[in-house]
Amino acid sequence: EIALYTSWLYLPWMIKPLWSPLVDALRTKRFWIIAMQLLVGAGLGGIALTIPVDGYFQITLAFFWLLAFSSATHDIAADGFYMLGLSDHDQAWFVGIRSTFYRLAMITGQGILIILAGYIESSTGPTPAEFTIRVQPGIEQTQLISPDSLHIMPASAGDVHIRHYPENIAMKTGKTSRANVDSLVRMAKNWNQLYGFTPTEETTGENIQETSAHSSWFDEFIVIPLEKFIFEHWGVQPKITAEEGNLALVYLYLSQEPPPGEEIVINFLRESGDRSINIIEGTRFVVQNDNWQIPCLAVIQLDPKLQSATSANFVARGGNIRLAWVVTFSVLAVMFIFFVIYHKFLLPYPVDDVGSGQSSNLLKDFLKTFVSFFQKEGIVASLIFLLFYRFAEAQLAKLAPPFLLDVQDAGGLALTTGQIGFVYGTVGVFCLVLGGLLGGFLAARH
Repeated sequence: EIALYTSWLYLPWMIKPLWSPLVDALRTKRFWIIAMQLLVGAGLGGIALTIPVDGYFQITLAFFWLLAFSSATHDIAADGFYMLGLSDHDQAWFVGIRSTFYRLAMITGQGILIILAGYIESSTGPTPAEFTIRVQPGIEQTQLISPDSLHIMPASAGDVHIRHYPENIAMKTGKTSRANVDSLVRMAKNWNQLYGFTPTEETTGENIQETSAHSSWFDEFIVIPLEKFIFEHWGVQPKITAEEGNLALVYLYLSQEPPPGEEIVINFLRESGDRSINIIEGTRFVVQNDNWQIPCLAVIQLDPKLQSATSANFVARGGNIRLAWVVTFSVLAVMFIFFVIYHKFLLPYPVDDVGSGQSSNLLKDFLKTFVSFFQKEGIVASLIFLLFYRFAEAQLAKLAPPFLLDVQDAGGLALTTGQIGFVYGTVGVFCLVLGGLLGGFLAARH
């Protein structure tokens, strides 16, 4: 459901050419920029106000739809304003700078704001548990113990803390059998479900059966046959190995009983470090008055290709998640209101930025814009070039991760997950920004 609803939010960007002529016909691009920023700010404020209420999912989804259409319309106006306000030379010069700030905005949305929400969440709940898992070839592996043998002694006083066991976790590079992995994961999952830390799979199974019983005609007659055809002609059967990366078991529990009638949601995640050390079971637990003296179980696994010493930092935190996101979206709303005021007074007034204001026949203007676009010299060759250029780039984007991850016997580089993260998160971002800037400067020069 998450994938379905979030993918629908991309629809306005896909169909924005359909109403872009209306944007040009009705008002100036400067007006649309300021108006859409105001709508985005109002939508973000609406999300902040509706997160605490019942049925917030449907309401916030409606606001996200408003944000999507407002943002797509803002893109239309901003692109046109950019072309009207700058000469051809300046447009080429600033194209790399535009892409750089686009990526900075992505980093802000996917990084800084998430950090802010996480900080607020951890500040409104029990003291988090932070620890490091160290990996070393030949080191003595921390022994696994049964959760029944772990006795939790409640603290006599003080704030509630999230605790973990073992205190120091050491893992040895190497492999273990697939049967051992399946057995330990199954044991941890059953334990967490038995004591109410995670929901059982009964409801999930019913939802899956209901979804499969009501598959759309598009899936039945197009998607499934196409997937089958591609797999039969070009697919490669995955190699199922008998061995996987080593495992470790982590126990999480509270130092004291939660307040009566309240529940504490513990989120367990890798905070930093090598991405070759992963949580494969147990990332979210619900602790209540009747299960707080029982440990939650999480399973850690190494990348089987990992052979060198490394480490990763993990944190288990619990807090008021809704409050964290209310504050985060409120900050975003205030920021966009500031953008509205700033652009209201400082955006220039290009001479050519003149909307028709009153259009006697919007449909006629709409069709006229499309016809004039396809009458441009060399438009067919330009569109073919753009389509096939992006087609090749899309294929490369899908093929690059398997090439980096696959074993060398199959033609891959056999990189670990942590090395992949370094390639994309550090080298990739640097080269992407550098390429965008150099491309813009060279286009302006030549």
